[in-house]
Amino acid sequence: MIPLPNLRIYFLAPGSFVTRLGLSSITGPRVVEACLQAGCHYVDISGEQAWIRDVAENWGPKFAQRGLLIAPATAYMSGTSDIAAHFCIEAGGIDTLEVVSLFKGIPTFGSTQTIFAVIQTEAFYLEQNPL
Repeated sequence: MIPLPNLRIYFLAPGSFVTRLGLSSITGPRVVEACLQAGCHYVDISGEQAWIRDVAENWGPKFAQRGLLIAPATAYMSGTSDIAAHFCIEAGGIDTLEVVSLFKGIPTFGSTQTIFAVIQTEAFYLEQNPL
C-alpha cells in the first residue's frame, strides 16, 4: 500500500478532481485524506452504502470547511431505475416500490471483492421516509 505522503504526489495540483473506483470502504479513506491534504476535490463511482454514509458523516464537513467537493456514488449504474422510480412515485397512490437491477456479465475481481465486503456491513433503507 502506498504511504499517505507518497500518495499525495499523484494529485497534479490543488483544485484538480480525483476519480477512483475499487473497494471504497478499504481504499477510500486513504485517497480521500490525501485529496483533503492536497486541496483536491474528490469524485468517485462507488455504490457501497457504508462508504457513502462514511463520506456524508465524516468527510463531507471536512471538505466543506476547505471549500472542496466530495461526491461519492456518481455512477450511472442505477440511474435508469432511479428515474423510473421517481416517475412511479410522482403518479401518486403508491405506498411501496421495489426496484431490482440485473446486470449481464461476469463481475471483475474488484467488483467481487466489493460484493463480499458489502455483505458484511449494516444495511439501511427508507421506510415511510425516515432512514
